[in-house]
Amino acid sequence: DKWLDEVVDGVSNFVTPEMFGAVGDGVTDDTVAIQNCITFCHDKRVICIIPAGTYNLDTELHTVTDKNQHSALWIYSDMIVRGVANPVLKRTNRAITQMVHGYNDPATTAYNGIHSTIIDGIVFDANARLDNNCTLLSLSHGQNLTVENCQFRNVITWHCLEINSSRNVTVKKCKFDSDATTPATELLQLDVA
Repeated sequence: DKWLDEVVDGVSNFVTPEMFGAVGDGVTDDTVAIQNCITFCHDKRVICIIPAGTYNLDTELHTVTDKNQHSALWIYSDMIVRGVANPVLKRTNRAITQMVHGYNDPATTAYNGIHSTIIDGIVFDANARLDNNCTLLSLSHGQNLTVENCQFRNVITWHCLEINSSRNVTVKKCKFDSDATTPATELLQLDVA
């Protein structure tokens, strides 16, 4: 694909989870590979591109600073995570109740958490057949955040998109789906600081 060959100033301006071992075949647990890609992109200030495919999230990860904070994936400040051709991040472990979470230091308060981050073109799938609570994407204590062109689906209870104690957040061109037999508690939850 042409986008795989894109180079800026002799250095690729993006990486993909496949470069870290992800398969995207709907069978393999891609959690660690995707997290390694996201962390690399944050550290190197390059874009995380997730190509078409179904990426199973079967492992619950903890933060380095607080073992009580857990999620399948962590998104950081000052980064872009962009899907190409609607890649699906699919929860495959019932124990995962936070699928993708914006990383904040345990001392975060007010609006000094995750900031200046764009999440674009991703399909978040809670996998309703697991029959358990799950929040698909949670962002808190942040600012200057954009979630666009995303799909949120198959949540039984809890939230498709949770935005807590944040300002200057844009949600646009997103689709919220729920199987008729699995009513989502809240498609979009907004809380104040």
